[in-house]
Amino acid sequence: MIASLSLRGASRVPRRGIAARAQATRATAARASAKRRSAATPRRRGAVRRRVSFDASARIFVLSAGVLATAFLTALLYLRFATSIAANGYDLHDLEARRDELARQNALLQLRIDRLDAPARIEAEAQRLGLVKAAHTLFLTAGPAVTLR
Repeated sequence: MIASLSLRGASRVPRRGIAARAQATRATAARASAKRRSAATPRRRGAVRRRVSFDASARIFVLSAGVLATAFLTALLYLRFATSIAANGYDLHDLEARRDELARQNALLQLRIDRLDAPARIEAEAQRLGLVKAAHTLFLTAGPAVTLR
């Protein structure tokens, strides 16, 4: 019984001769070449296009892929802005530290200028160099303006 079940499909195929097989092969080749020709020719303007319908699982897949792509792009955009803000924060911190250091150096230089401009220091330096104070000061005044013609 098992052997008859397995051979049941094989017994339905009619046996053909060599000529019938050759004719069937030619018919198959003719159909294949006709398909190739129809695929190679462009569609006419009036040709009707068939609508492709998706089943529910394909629609869910496309929708979920779109949601995942949108979420991925949103995450990339967020990371770009977050790293940009962090990098700008580090730059700001470095610039503030540099500003504070320059302000400290400026204060030290101003203190040094004030020390060097002190009259007591100038007088002590003049005495060290051997300069003396003048006893009296002479002033020259210009007489009336003389013009030659």
